[in-house]
Amino acid sequence: MVRIRPRLIAQAQRYLNDADAAEDTVQDVMLKLWTIRNDLKVPADNLAMTVTRNMCISSLRCKKLQYGTADGDTADTSPEADTQEHIRRMMDIVDSLPTMQQLILRMRHIQGIDIHEIADIMHTNEANVRKNLSRARQSVRDKFRKGGTP
Repeated sequence: MVRIRPRLIAQAQRYLNDADAAEDTVQDVMLKLWTIRNDLKVPADNLAMTVTRNMCISSLRCKKLQYGTADGDTADTSPEADTQEHIRRMMDIVDSLPTMQQLILRMRHIQGIDIHEIADIMHTNEANVRKNLSRARQSVRDKFRKGGTP
């Protein structure tokens, strides 16, 4: 993973335009990959690049939501404000999922990657990807319906 770190940092800097934020994001990616290292088969370069991209996009979305609601208007009940709140809650719930479920859910629904491609990236079979995707969806649905954040 040490050999891919400069590429990950460069990718994160392209998304975030901030060297410190890029370093932090890559550090988080490395930590996430380290926690699932026993489930991975080497090389995990493609997975690392995908996770980095996802975390950068997630970070940008959170930043956009923070700046979008920082105008002091806390009584905004417009449909757009409700949608932003739902997105924030949904992303918080997704962030609380186990790492493998997070990765699969993001690859499938945010990036639109096919099941067989996810299986190739994760070095697993399609049935395992479907099972993790189903569990992730169910968990997100249950937590969102309860109305709480993770």
